[in-house]
Amino acid sequence: MTTIIHIQQSTLDAMLLIAAKNDIRYYLNGVYIEWNNVLTRAVGCDGHRLAVKQHAVEDNQGAGSVIIPRDVIERLPKRPKNDAIVSITCTGVEDSKRWAIVTGGVSINFTPYDDKYPDWRRVTHGIKTSGEAAGFNLDYLMSFEKAGVILGGGKLRAGGSRVRVHHNGRDGAIVTLDGINGFAGVVMPLREQVGSTGALFPADLVTDVNKLEPLAA
Repeated sequence: MTTIIHIQQSTLDAMLLIAAKNDIRYYLNGVYIEWNNVLTRAVGCDGHRLAVKQHAVEDNQGAGSVIIPRDVIERLPKRPKNDAIVSITCTGVEDSKRWAIVTGGVSINFTPYDDKYPDWRRVTHGIKTSGEAAGFNLDYLMSFEKAGVILGGGKLRAGGSRVRVHHNGRDGAIVTLDGINGFAGVVMPLREQVGSTGALFPADLVTDVNKLEPLAA
C-alpha cells in the first residue's frame, strides 16, 4: 500500500522555525505530521514553544503520523514565491518501508525519526487564558513572527506584527497570527516576569534639562 501526504512547503518551513535544534530529544528536531484523506496537520515543538498548522487536502492516501527529520526539510529546494506543494510518500510494508519527500522535481529519500512524538494535545487541549500579564523570550516571539511571514507568502503584514499573544500568567500563553487561518501556538512565559506590581518611569529621565542639578566634578 502506498501512502501519499500533501503539504505546503511553507508549512514545513514555518514549523521548522518552532522545532528544536540539536536537542538531545532528537524527535523534537523534526516536524511531526498527521494526516488522513481530507486533512494534513504539522506540529513543531521545542519544549518551550509549540505551533500547529493544518489545511484541507483532497488527495491524501492513508492516515497516520510521521516525524520528518530537520535535515530532510532543510535539503528541500528553495521555496518558490507562489509556494509549493510537497508530496511525502511511503511504499512497502513493515521493515521495508521506503519514505521520500518530493517537490520541484527533486526526490529525497529519508528515514523518519522512529521515536514517539510528545503528546502535544495534552499541552494544548482546553487551554483557557487568564489574561494575567507575563514576559516572554523575544527570540521565541520572533520565531512566531517569522513563521507568520512564511505562511503569509513571504510578505510582512501591513500595519505591523502578525503575532498576537493571549496572556496566561504562569501557564502557556496562546499565540495566534493575524491573517493566518488554521494556525495556533503556545509559548511558555518567563517565570520571573509574571504579573505586575506597578512601575514608575524614572523621574530623572523626564525632568526638564534646564532644571537638572549640574553633575558633580
